[in-house]
Formats: sequence, structure tokens, C-alpha cells
Amino acid sequence: MKNTGEMIKYYRKKLGLTQEELGNYVGVQKSAIAKYENGRIENLKRSTIEKLSELFGILPSELLGISATNNVMSNTTNVIGVIPAGTPLEAIEDIIGEIEYPSRFANKEVFALQIKGDSMNKVLPDGCIGLFEKTSTLENGEIGAIMVNGDDATVKKFYRLTDSYVLEPLSFNPEQHPLIIKDGTTPVSVIGRLIWYCSKESII
Repeated sequence: MKNTGEMIKYYRKKLGLTQEELGNYVGVQKSAIAKYENGRIENLKRSTIEKLSELFGILPSELLGISATNNVMSNTTNVIGVIPAGTPLEAIEDIIGEIEYPSRFANKEVFALQIKGDSMNKVLPDGCIGLFEKTSTLENGEIGAIMVNGDDATVKKFYRLTDSYVLEPLSFNPEQHPLIIKDGTTPVSVIGRLIWYCSKESII
């Protein structure tokens, strides 16, 4: 069985993440991820363990090498198209393969989309596969798949204000800016809540 550092490195590479990208996700420096992977795990907090386990789709105990679960990736779903992570564009509805996803989402109605663009690259690398729970509502601050003007789709951090919607990018690119849509101008509808993602290499 792999030790904790080896597990972190294995799943990071499986998701196609750099050490810096993984560090941004869990809230630590790149150097801390390097220490984790090299076995110098001095300050692996419970919150960090939980975030890593959730991202990797495994149990915290498995990450820590206490026990292993061979069935954590027991469900599959089709990747039904591509959704931009930048300016809303027409979503491509075409099955491009399928992915396995964690069994803890088995009771949810889900769909998967490949995410293109850099406007969400702090949390969603370009080309990764997002798993979404079907829903027509989002809480402020949640990331979701959103239809704009009926046919155009995007994935963004969502906010509903008194008289407008704000679709916020989470990007390292300073040219990416929030999209503000005033009520009565352009229809906005939520189609899914992001609950998990994996690398494009996970497509079967």
C-alpha cells in the first residue's frame, strides 16, 4: 500500500494537477505539497486531509493508509459535451466518452462535461472533466453550469443579487472579469452544481 505522500502524488498526477494547483485548492504553498509528497508531512491538518480526500474521491482513512476501499470509483457516466470556462458559448452536446466517479455520489442525478478555457483555472484546469449534480438552483458562492440566453453555457462561481446575476471567474489570468447580468436583459438558468472533477485522461 502506498504511504500518504505517495498517495497524494499519485492522485495529483492522475488529475493532471501541478503542485502549485493542488496547493491552491487546499490552501497551502507549492513547497508544502512537495514536502507532503516527499514524506516530510509535518503539518497535514485535518481540514487539508478532508479537502484532499474529497478532491481525490477517496476516504480520509485511505489517504492516510489506514484502510483501502477498492470500490470508491464504482459509478460511470457519459461525458456529454464541452462547456466553456470563459465567455458563454454554445455548449457542444455530443458524447465524447465516459468517466468513473466516486460511489459517494451514487444517490445523485449527475452529468459530466469537459471544461474548456482558463477562466476557472484556479480550481478547474483547462480540459478537465466536471461532474455536476442536476439542479436549477445554486447558493451564492457555489460553482455551477449555467445557461445564458437560452443556448449559451458557461461554468462559473455563481451569485444572485437583488437585481442581477454575477458569474465570477476564478482565474490566474488577470484579463478574466466577472460577468454581470441585470434582471430583464438576458435569461440566466442554472443546470448543475459542480461536485467533483477529474483529468481529461480519465475519459474511458
